[in-house]
Amino acid sequence: MADYFASHLLVPQAEFERMYTLSQDIVKLKRHFRVSYLVILNRLVEMGIIDFVKEKAKICAIYKKQHDGASLQNSMELPPALAAEDYAENERYEFLIWQSLKLGKISEMKAAELLNLTVEKLRVRRQENEVYAVA
Repeated sequence: MADYFASHLLVPQAEFERMYTLSQDIVKLKRHFRVSYLVILNRLVEMGIIDFVKEKAKICAIYKKQHDGASLQNSMELPPALAAEDYAENERYEFLIWQSLKLGKISEMKAAELLNLTVEKLRVRRQENEVYAVA
């Protein structure tokens, strides 16, 4: 459930559909949304566009051919892997969580979990954000 929520939070449906019409390249899509190739594959499965098992087998075969027989493990990422600096401290992710909390779409408990904070620290940060917010 958490993976489903995160994939839709990080890869909004309308933007995903728009980008998919421009490029069906999984690496380009993963770089655009800054997510793993598995997130992109799962979203394509949800849309009924691909068969996960067949597509993953195809990707693994290509990877193996390009990397001298090495296997692509689930914990590995398709090259080019994104560097930590490509994520800009997950600003978009945090923004969307705070926005969802503000709109009442998620609970404080869920927001704290997603932001890796205690509920108390979340409340303090929430108050700080309100104090420094531009009216």
